[in-house]
Amino acid sequence: MCEHCKERNYYMVDLSKDQEKNPYEGIQCTGVDEKGCGKEVEITVYEWRVEEHLCFRHAEEEKENLDRGLADLYKSMGLEASQRLRPVKTSENCYRCEKEGVTQEASWANFTLEPYDFCKDCALAFTAPTVQ
Repeated sequence: MCEHCKERNYYMVDLSKDQEKNPYEGIQCTGVDEKGCGKEVEITVYEWRVEEHLCFRHAEEEKENLDRGLADLYKSMGLEASQRLRPVKTSENCYRCEKEGVTQEASWANFTLEPYDFCKDCALAFTAPTVQ
């Protein structure tokens, strides 16, 4: 686990604001524990977290493949696409190299923006700080 793996940032989009109708009307919240709370989805929570650790070669490939639409989404949330890859100080293995059957030290943490759809209560529970 690198120094970035503990980082969690959340961005919430209230689906009922600035819209006449909630696009998720009638869809039930899956709940934090995925058992479902039964309430209607009201908020999309985007979690900014480390997805994988990459070696230099795979980090360069990731930079080249960055989809412009995704870069625009990051920018709309106040994030720079360049923040997606961050150098790591601790010794980790490259996830993609391991999938290829090779061991290569990772020098980058690749962040992702993962969306979750919740009711307001579950959104607050999901983003609440956890005690470690």
